[in-house]
Amino acid sequence: MRKVIAVAVILLIVFSVPVPLAANEGDIKVFIDREEVRFGVPPVFFNNRLLVPMRTMLEALGAEISWDGETGTVTARREDRIVMLKIKEPYALVNDKLVELDVPATIIQGSTMVPLRFFSEFLGLQVRWNAEQRTVDVESSVFIPFERPDQDTEKLPPRIREWVESSWDELNIQVKMVEGKMYILTTFGLKPTGGYGVEIKKIERTRETVKIVIDFIEPLREFYTTPVFNRPYDLVCVDPAEVGASTYFICFTRGLKEGELPVRLELNP
Repeated sequence: MRKVIAVAVILLIVFSVPVPLAANEGDIKVFIDREEVRFGVPPVFFNNRLLVPMRTMLEALGAEISWDGETGTVTARREDRIVMLKIKEPYALVNDKLVELDVPATIIQGSTMVPLRFFSEFLGLQVRWNAEQRTVDVESSVFIPFERPDQDTEKLPPRIREWVESSWDELNIQVKMVEGKMYILTTFGLKPTGGYGVEIKKIERTRETVKIVIDFIEPLREFYTTPVFNRPYDLVCVDPAEVGASTYFICFTRGLKEGELPVRLELNP
């Protein structure tokens, strides 16, 4: 009888009050389409399954979330997929189909925690766990993969090298088709010092167009480096088939003032 009571007390502690994380669990990082997700409650392993705060994760994925307090039911909607689950129940409804859960949704430190892999699989996402770096990479179904050619211009194909070197003194974003590949070039212009940077973070396909997100970074004045001329740029290439029939990009240039670069970018054959 005492053993039964002891087990009940342990379960009550696990599921009802804040759970202390192991020393090496708080450094787990989760990235969605190469953007790190910041959680109020850190991801935690439970029964060999990684649990993450549901609301933060789903909002980062662009899902709609609703909560029924009377039944303790959470509903998530993303595109044509609907997932419903109850706190501590070992199953979920995915498009009205009953699916068993390895780990039920659980309250930890006041946050509803859900198994990341379950939600990712049934929302049509790809998940990769890097045990060495302790990172999780999640790619949405609309994420367009891209590659970065060698940043040493001397190693680029002649046409691409000429294009980069003739463009890198100006602030600009360009797209060009070369030998069956689609290249995207973003340049920050001629800078008098180091510390400037530009990076294409992600490219997403929507129903109507393609969205490209670019970070432009300027150094703080107190961190200016040796005054030497610099030409920050980023160059990536994508498979045109991934872009589909879209004829233009919508650009989100973070770190620049509105209007410094056009929002709409026409494709340049």
